[in-house]
Order: sequence, then C-alpha cells, then structure tokens
Amino acid sequence: MFKVDFQGEKAVEWSRKNGNLGREEKVYRPTVYISGKREFLKRIRSETVGRSYASQFEEWRTSPGKTPEKVLRIDLRKQEDFKSFRNYLRSEYSRPEIRFFHAGLTPQFKYCLEQGRSPEIEGDLDILRLSLPRSRAAEKSLKDLEIDGKRYSSESAALDVLTEKFSGEGPDVLRISRAQVLELVESKTEFSLGRDSGLKKLAGENTVTAYGKTVHSPSRYSVSGRAVIDESSSFMLSEAGMKGLYDLVGRTWKPLQEVAWGSIGNILTAIEIRQAYNNNILTPWKNWTPEKPKKASTMRKADRGGFIFNPRPEVYRDVHEMDFASLFPNIMVNKNISPETVNCNCCNNSKVPELDYSICEKQIGFIPHVLGPIIHDRSNFKQKETEYSDKASKALKWILVSCFGYMGHAHASYGAIECHQAIQAFDRKIMVEAKEMLEEEGFEIKHGIIDSIWASGENVEEACQKVSEEIGIELEHEHHFEWIAFVPRKNSEISTLNRYFGKTVEGETVTAGIEVEQSSTPEIVKKCQKEMIEVVEEDREQALEILEKYVEKVESSLVKEEDLVIEKKITRNPGDYKSENRSAEAAKRMKRKGIDIRAGQKVKYIVRDANSRPRVLLNNEEIDRYDKNFYVEKLEDAAEPVLRPFGYSKMEKRNVNSILNSF
Repeated sequence: MFKVDFQGEKAVEWSRKNGNLGREEKVYRPTVYISGKREFLKRIRSETVGRSYASQFEEWRTSPGKTPEKVLRIDLRKQEDFKSFRNYLRSEYSRPEIRFFHAGLTPQFKYCLEQGRSPEIEGDLDILRLSLPRSRAAEKSLKDLEIDGKRYSSESAALDVLTEKFSGEGPDVLRISRAQVLELVESKTEFSLGRDSGLKKLAGENTVTAYGKTVHSPSRYSVSGRAVIDESSSFMLSEAGMKGLYDLVGRTWKPLQEVAWGSIGNILTAIEIRQAYNNNILTPWKNWTPEKPKKASTMRKADRGGFIFNPRPEVYRDVHEMDFASLFPNIMVNKNISPETVNCNCCNNSKVPELDYSICEKQIGFIPHVLGPIIHDRSNFKQKETEYSDKASKALKWILVSCFGYMGHAHASYGAIECHQAIQAFDRKIMVEAKEMLEEEGFEIKHGIIDSIWASGENVEEACQKVSEEIGIELEHEHHFEWIAFVPRKNSEISTLNRYFGKTVEGETVTAGIEVEQSSTPEIVKKCQKEMIEVVEEDREQALEILEKYVEKVESSLVKEEDLVIEKKITRNPGDYKSENRSAEAAKRMKRKGIDIRAGQKVKYIVRDANSRPRVLLNNEEIDRYDKNFYVEKLEDAAEPVLRPFGYSKMEKRNVNSILNSF
C-alpha cells in the first residue's frame, strides 16, 4: 500500500502488487484519546455525543513506566472532523484539566496505526518525475518542463506527453521539483491529476525559526491514488534516495508521501509512536514535562556538553582517525537511558558520571527498545554492498544522529533534558577512558571531539579492538592520514574544532568545515581550494601558483557564469529587510520578476558590482559583468585556511605575489 485517501466516512487504500493496481474502500473512524479527572471525562463524553460517532473508557498507559489508567476514547465520524473536534475541546478545557493523545498524528500514519495496516512497499512503483525551473513557474509556463529527465522546450509538447503519461492507470508516485508544478499542470490540462479526484491542498506554505535557523516549508498537496514527493522539501530523499524512503516506510508505518516530507525528528517520533502503541502506550499530543530542579553545581556540570580535546592549529603526519560507531545512540541503549529510567523512583545508584543521576536497574527503558533494532540494522546494512543497503544505512544514520539532540527538545514526545545531560556525561567519561587507553598503547593524541579521536601510533586495529572490548562500543578505524591540517580560527591562533583537511595514505583528500564544504561558496572558489589542498603539503609555491592562476582567470573574465553563482538562504521575507545586503537584494530582485521567494528559501545570484546598482544579478539572468575584486577576495579567503597551518601567519589582506614572504 502506497497511499491512503479519505472520502467522507471512508478511507481508500491504494496498493501495487505484482504489477497490479489495487483500490479498496473501508469505513474509518479516526480516534482521539483523552486523560484527566473522571468528572471531566464524563462531562466531555456527554457534551460531545452529537459531535462524535462513539465513545468509551479504555485502559492505556499514558507514558512509559506508568501503570495503565482509564482514558476516554472518542471515535469521530470522518477524518475531516478531527481538527475541529480537537480545537473545540481545547477551547472548553485548559491543559491542566485534560490531555490529548494521538491528536497530532498525520492522517495516513494515524490510519495505518489504528487499523494495523502496514504501508511497507514491496516491489516497484510507477514513478513520474517532473521538474520545472523556478523562473518558468513564475511565468505560469510549462516551457522547459522536464518529464522523467527529458526537457521539452515548448509547453504544448510537454502537455502532450503528460496527457499520454496520465492515460490509463498513470503513475503511482509524482516526484516533483516544487509544489507549483502540480498547480500549473492541473490548470493547463483537461484530465484530472488524481485517480478519483483532482488536486487537493493539504497545507499552505509556512516559515518557522527554531534554534537560530529559519526553515521554509512549501505548500503540500495530495493527489488521489498517487503519492506526491516534493524534492524541495524532502531532506530524506536528498540524503537517502527512494530506497532509503522505502526502508523508513516499513519502520515508521508512515506511507510514502508522509515519510518523504517528514523531518528527521518527525520520522524518529513515528518510530517511537509505533513502538509505544504496540506496548499499549499512548503518545501525548504535546509533551510539556518541565526540567526538574537541580543544584547550581549540578546544573554547571550538566551543561558542559560533550568531550573536546582542542588541537594546535598545525600540520600533523601519520595520524589515525578513530570514531565510535553511533556513540550517543549506543550510550542510550547500553546505559539504559530513557525518560522513565533516568532518576526513576525505585533506584538510587548515582550511575551517571559527575551528575549522580540514578538509572533504573529493574526495567529496560523505552528508548533502548526503539534504538536497539535501528543500531543493529544499520550495522548489518554497512556490511552489505547493495544499493538498497547503502541508501537504507544513510537513512538510519540520520535517525541515529538526531536521536540525541531530539532527546533534549522541549516538546519531544519521548524526551527529557535529564537524559540529554546524562548522555553527554557518559560521553565525557568514555572519551577520557579511550584517550587514556590509547596513550597506554603508545598513541599520541592530536585531537578529540564528541565521538572521534585523532592520534599517532602503531597497531591501530589492535588498539581499537582493545578499546571497543573495554568500553562496550565499537571504536572504528576511519582514516589513516598521511598528513592532516587543523585550521585555526579567523584572526586567531586558536584552532576550530571541526575544520580540517588532509590526505589519507590511499591518496584520498578528506575535508571538513572549510569553504569547499559550504553550499554558499562559489564553484570557482571550491575548485581553487581543492587544487591547492592537493599540492600544498609537498609544494607551497605550487599551491600559491594555483591561487594566482585562479586570480588571473577572474581578473581576465575567463570564468564561466555558473562557477560564480552564490547560493544562500534568506532569513526574512524580501519586504522585511531593512538593510539591503546582497542576499536581500537578490530576493527582492526575484520578487520583482514574479518569482515567489520566502524566508527560509535559497537565492542564487552573481555579484555584479559591489559599488553600483544592480549589485547582484540572478543566476538565470544575462550577465554583463561581474565584480572581479569581490571574487578575488573570496579566493584569498579560501586560500588562507589552506596556507595558515603550513606557516602563513599574516591576517591582513595581501597581494598574492607577496604571500611567499610570510612563510
């Protein structure tokens, strides 16, 4: 089953088996659960008789570790009634009086969970891929529409092909470059995009700011009988591909469309919700568990974060990088860390290092039950050499990467800040123990951060095995560097923690944090920095010649336009900018040309002239010139972190020909 549609009191399941399309209708009554004082629940039951289909009292656990309690289950008549019913009760009763459960689940996921219906995909689906340039979407034109990778220069030709594609059963999945594609196709064709009905808007576009980042969510659409995957809003698709999405569908029970647009936290929560439901545990709509009071001394220790061993910013030779495999998830599983096990009411053992938090010894926590199979499956995927295992491993990697941070999120369904703090305390202890064991084996530590250690020494495989056996978490030998350079901070001699580059003994170049890894860096700068890194260890003069070569290319106007493009995310809507930086000017320019651009989306532009209007031109405009001084400055900025670990110490801007004198 790849899609569920809702039509009044019925749910329509769409499936593909052995090449045959299946359509099945079922009566469906969506459910919401409410906990609170018995008097409140009885009153709600009597007051909502006309608004609901049925209601009854049932016994459920309202969180892991709790004993079952009576809750009110209310079955609604149809999916469309769900939000209005929930909002009605919220307006009548305050949060302390009642709590909602299973009230924030996405519709298709909620259906699959309540009906015990797996949406796991077996076999192949018919996928149609549609891609349209943003400028054409602004013009309300399907000219240059790509259909399954082939571009059509005229709108009529594209419409003819689409008519043929949607004849008969048509595709099961619509994979689109952006939501406007569906709107345009629907408005310009006589056929319906859906198998039962046309295009339906599920949610409008939205921009939110969280943890200092502005994120834009585009409008979401549904097409009956077909799953819609919007490439512009699917992080997991970009990281793990369709195979990775298929694996997550089976783990979460979120059908393909909902998995595709789900965030990492949303997908992790779905896995937790499914596990909880199988364990007779209801998931709260919003978790409002506050942090428990602590002594100031405990708070200071709790907020220290993970382990850091700061390196000197210079070049090191014959260095091994060793990483603990999924360290934080393994700590959570091996140390039994879960909201109901940390500082439980039944044990007083002060197991958490430094913090003296207790960890339950009488029950295995809920979070270890969730993460254990994911860690195990990812380990197995990494040992296989198939496309599916590679993509599924990448998908699970992101789930494991996020589980620690999500544990400390204020509204995580199964999170607690004390768990977040305990994990970091164990991390510090483990990394110090690993450092000491490696030093006993004759290694010299160069750098360490969170779950990785860089050190020089012999017999690294044996040392890793010894540490792994002692600590109980595998320490993997990731790279053997012939040389590695740790980059200092700009205008400082202190090293950064996550900026380095080097070459392995196999000849592979490894980089982290520097310009070549940053999406906002123009391609001309990335190319220059890559070439400099390739030669800088053996010949500083050649590295400088490479820099000079690229500077001359820029100054002689020999650079391709696509290599000058800068891509940046804007943090405000175009009209909200008071000071007009380059990104703001590019956003306003897009707006004037009819291209919809909102906070959280990216702009692509070329710097035309830093001192005259227009300062920037969009990447799809005709370029009359570009600002040579600006791009030369960008080349020099990218050259500095490559050169400084090798002795270049002057911070001020300089002529390329004079750099040699600073060594």
